[in-house]
Amino acid sequence: MLICEVGKMKKLIILFIFAWEILGYGTEQGDITYEVRAGIQVNIVLDNVHFLDMEAGKFFGLDVYKRVSGRLDLGLGAQYNTVESTKFEGTASEEAITITRIPIYAVAKLHLAQTFFLNPYFKILAGYQVMLDADVEGLENGSYYGAGIGIELGDFVLDYMYTAEENKGDSQYRGSVGHALALGYRF
Repeated sequence: MLICEVGKMKKLIILFIFAWEILGYGTEQGDITYEVRAGIQVNIVLDNVHFLDMEAGKFFGLDVYKRVSGRLDLGLGAQYNTVESTKFEGTASEEAITITRIPIYAVAKLHLAQTFFLNPYFKILAGYQVMLDADVEGLENGSYYGAGIGIELGDFVLDYMYTAEENKGDSQYRGSVGHALALGYRF
């Protein structure tokens, strides 16, 4: 089973690199923007196994954008996301689990106003997340999407995202909504 997951991961990485190259094809200097981000995330999880699940974690990500119009950037992104999950099984009993996953997504960023130093924006993303190392057995890969607002301060980026994800497994269903706050740098 591990070999199958490694094979899927290799295919996703090759697809991501291929799409990245296509995004950069025929561009002029300055059309491509790279954004490295790190942040924290808190999720509320609803599943068919436990009453309530709270997650807190951290993530590191890279988004690659291409300017397609005066105010619109389109791109691809990926994150390395690790969360510590606390299960509340209806009463006071708790058990902690760790989930590691890599969301890979397409992203659109609409710049609301453009000034010399201060640029607010709205962004949406949709994609697929690969479960790397989960203490929850039988949980498969699933969808990942979100929307958020942010601000570019020179080359620094601060954004807030509302995210949602869904995973299905043999006997489990797991969906969550969350709030993520990230600080990044673009070059």
